[in-house]
Amino acid sequence: KFPEVLNAGSTASEEAYWRQFSTDYYYNQLSTNEKKLYDRLDDYAMDLLLGTDSVYDYYSVDTEDLNLSKDASLKVQYIFKLSNPQYFFLESMFSVSVYSSDENSPVGANMYVYNAFSSGSTRSSARDYLKSVFEDYLDYLEEYTYPEQKEIVLVGLMCENITYDTSANFNQSVYSAAIGETVCTGYSLLFTALMNACGIECVPVCSDDHAWNFIKIHGYWYYCDVTWADQDEGDWIYFGYYNHEVPSESVMNTFKSYLPITIANVVVTIALFVIFCNNKTLKRTFFLLLKLSNYKNKLCYFLS
Repeated sequence: KFPEVLNAGSTASEEAYWRQFSTDYYYNQLSTNEKKLYDRLDDYAMDLLLGTDSVYDYYSVDTEDLNLSKDASLKVQYIFKLSNPQYFFLESMFSVSVYSSDENSPVGANMYVYNAFSSGSTRSSARDYLKSVFEDYLDYLEEYTYPEQKEIVLVGLMCENITYDTSANFNQSVYSAAIGETVCTGYSLLFTALMNACGIECVPVCSDDHAWNFIKIHGYWYYCDVTWADQDEGDWIYFGYYNHEVPSESVMNTFKSYLPITIANVVVTIALFVIFCNNKTLKRTFFLLLKLSNYKNKLCYFLS
């Protein structure tokens, strides 16, 4: 059963709310037809997010008129999934539909839905829970003004609230991070969602077996890996991969052509902070770091 078609007028505010958690960084670099595919995937996913009808374990959108290759279609599907963490019900599985006579000219793009979220009522309850978790984080971050503050506070909160667990349910979805047990993809997607909701451009990126982010602070891009920051053993936060110019691992080919130019490491972030903030705010932030360390019983190490 396909999802109900929602009235655009009555759901405009809901759509706007959920879109704040996404990033259009990759989308803006796609070709015209790739953007058309992305938009079709997005329209359908938004209907699933806001609707309550039950669905199959996947949905498919027509691509026959787009003249995209199989590789191009799969690339867009992957980028779409990572760029939109609010679509928590989507698995990290993708396929295309083809005519047997021409396997490299797909006529459909297929996105897979976690079986547990194929039920409309279950998906609706999970959406409401995810919204409550997002709001809890955002309420905490609202106290802070500057992007450096919001970023470091969020990293601390995520390290406190989330445990790395390869057996976690829905571990390729932001939902797993929301319930507190996930793997690198969950960390990356939650960080993406909340930083973008704070108005800080933040983008997920992957290697063959890892996921992390790059984030824009005062016009400069850095890599930030919250998974590696979260050191459950020993109860401390590791900053060796925090705001660096070097990615955590070799970036997979899907993303290489889209990467920004990044600059130095956390030392540069602190220097930018001094430039853009007055002394009172600077002192407040260093006090905040101490507060995080004491409140969470964690030691913060800045390792360049």
